[in-house]
Amino acid sequence: MEKKIKHKCVKCGKERKVSRQVIWGIKTGKVSGMCRSCSRKGDGAGRRNSPNTEFKKGDVSWNKDTKHSKKHKENLKKAWGKKKEEGRGAPWNKGLDGWNNGHEPYYIAYGKDNPNWKGGVTVEKRNGNKYKDWRINVYKRDGFSCVVCGSVGKKLNAHHIKEWVKFPELRFDINNGVTMCEECHKLYHKEKRSKILLTVVGT
Repeated sequence: MEKKIKHKCVKCGKERKVSRQVIWGIKTGKVSGMCRSCSRKGDGAGRRNSPNTEFKKGDVSWNKDTKHSKKHKENLKKAWGKKKEEGRGAPWNKGLDGWNNGHEPYYIAYGKDNPNWKGGVTVEKRNGNKYKDWRINVYKRDGFSCVVCGSVGKKLNAHHIKEWVKFPELRFDINNGVTMCEECHKLYHKEKRSKILLTVVGT
């Protein structure tokens, strides 16, 4: 085991045991000679423990204005030439089709070029004012209560008796809607329209 040598901190004078490498660093000016607590506060705060070798404001970088020699430039050219011959060095996607294969991106593709094209059929949204009015009228008619379990105060859903997709002409017909709580509505679709629910809802 390496024997430690006693050394006093150059700032606070506190004695500590350090290795031979630290003593050598202090003598050569590569180490500040301060103890750990002193180096973290006061003059040593935010600085390395080697003030003689650290880069300071106004110092010139060691590689400033340096240039490659002619021999080194020739070696670089040879290395890049070999890479080109072997097919290396070029971008991996050079010559490949783009992700959209020449088509316009989805967010600016219109009509048949858009992947969500439905053949020119206008799809009515369920978040429009027309749908919201239909839903509220269905709730009012049923007294804001579930027609299946009769619960009041739960989160309600307006269910279409005749399907939204198959019967577009009945989408906003109040007689084609019925009020169901969220639990019964999920159960209705999960159980694939069980006989009990069918008798209540009527479809």
